[in-house]
Amino acid sequence: MNKEPTVTEMQQGFILDVAPVIHALPEQLGVVATRAGIEEGRLRNFLAGEHGLSDIDFTRIASTMNTEYQYLQWEGGHSAHAFSFRENYTLFPNTEKQIINLYDCVTRGGDFDLACELVASSNYVNHGIRYIFVDRNYHYTLICVADSELLDDLIEQDRLYHFDGVRLVSDDLNLAVMEHVERISAEPEDRSVFDKDFFAGKELVFSQLALSKEIADQDTMERFPVGKRSRQGSGRK
Repeated sequence: MNKEPTVTEMQQGFILDVAPVIHALPEQLGVVATRAGIEEGRLRNFLAGEHGLSDIDFTRIASTMNTEYQYLQWEGGHSAHAFSFRENYTLFPNTEKQIINLYDCVTRGGDFDLACELVASSNYVNHGIRYIFVDRNYHYTLICVADSELLDDLIEQDRLYHFDGVRLVSDDLNLAVMEHVERISAEPEDRSVFDKDFFAGKELVFSQLALSKEIADQDTMERFPVGKRSRQGSGRK
């Protein structure tokens, strides 16, 4: 029986930077493993840090996730193996730990342009899934959170680093987001195809979100405090 490789420092960087995204993908881990040509159990154990991957398998999973590698060095001899994404992702974390780890992962500890909640300007009522949008140098992540009360708690407790509140979006963009998420929910294995179609050509629309803060802040203060959206329309007080 061949001994599994140990986790290298580079692979540790991958696990830190990429595993939270893989765990929040709507497609099953087996789908990701098949794309990478790696046995599902081995990929699962690797992401948990239980063992490493061969150079070939590691290159396959890094390529499958469309990542870019950087070796970073600072004064004092500190260094890190960092991975970022060339692809835009729509993701579905479920637990508190998954949401926090994913948010920290895609915002890179503060190295991002905008992290906000997308809310339709004409309808502030929370209908279930809430959408956190992250813009990191024109690389986009749409985080879909079904547990509205949990998201409220994380916002109120300041657990989402530099979260910038609500951004009001047009009904057209809100409808596009909802339809996009519905397509993924119906056919999660095609998430990558749907993401390419959804995010394409929206750079100008997304860049304008950063300019809408003052209007959004004033409007939401009048309608309902940020971080309490799970209670609106629910009848609770």
